[in-house]
Amino acid sequence: MHRLSLIGLLLLASCKQLLPYTGPQVDARSADGALDRPRTPSEASADRADGLPVDAAHVRDQLRASEAVKLVDGTKKVDFTKKDGTVAAVQVTLDSKMGPMTAPWTHLRSGSCTTTCLLVVQVALFGGGSVQQVSCGAQLLSYVTGKTSGTMTVGLWYLKQPPASCLVKVAHTAQAILAGSSAWSHVSLGLVGAAGTFGGTALPNQSSVNHPELAASGSVLLDVAAVDQLAPLAPGSSTQQLWSTQVTSPVFGSAAAGHALCNAGTCDVGWSLVGSLDWVHAWLLLQGS
Repeated sequence: MHRLSLIGLLLLASCKQLLPYTGPQVDARSADGALDRPRTPSEASADRADGLPVDAAHVRDQLRASEAVKLVDGTKKVDFTKKDGTVAAVQVTLDSKMGPMTAPWTHLRSGSCTTTCLLVVQVALFGGGSVQQVSCGAQLLSYVTGKTSGTMTVGLWYLKQPPASCLVKVAHTAQAILAGSSAWSHVSLGLVGAAGTFGGTALPNQSSVNHPELAASGSVLLDVAAVDQLAPLAPGSSTQQLWSTQVTSPVFGSAAAGHALCNAGTCDVGWSLVGSLDWVHAWLLLQGS
């Protein structure tokens, strides 16, 4: 018994003593926000070598975004609250367009443009007269705004949630017509035609016609303009042309329609030509859903 006890004591004496760790405590959830801050270049290089995420904050934001993706009209819509508390804007986008037209035409939209879809018809009349109604199949479009100067008239009409396909007709009493249509997705339909979102003006004896607008990023400014001469209209620097053409019989006239994207709160849609002529111009602001 004594021999066994002595052997046991000798074995214990030969073992290294395990001392408690007295260095700094490391906690991934510490108050310095190590997981939330971007990695330094040296840390990122070491992380890449170890096969780790380069930026934990970036990975976290990607996860938030993927979780916030919603299905809208069968398409993915990224609309989530960012770290600064703001909500990412959803850009109004052009779904389809037709024009220029002088007679009834069929407008086809894509299958993804449904609950937030808006059909807009742009009309320019020459030689007097007026528009009696605009229809998409059996549905009548709503009038937004327009302007008449002399024998010229321009106007905009819209239809919320249009069918996938319809015959667009413009009933009018003018001598000549130029028209077109465009469908837009991700539109805040409740704001279409609201006060302060549209207007119209006649600018006599001008070489250009423009309308600036202050609007949230993601919005689109849509317009139609006309002159009663054979004068090609050139889009402004921020204007993207939808259509542009002329009519030569039984009267002369030129018309164009376009749109401008609103970025950082500003957008400007308009046209210019060589010389100074009387204009008619109408516009509509489409805000993102």
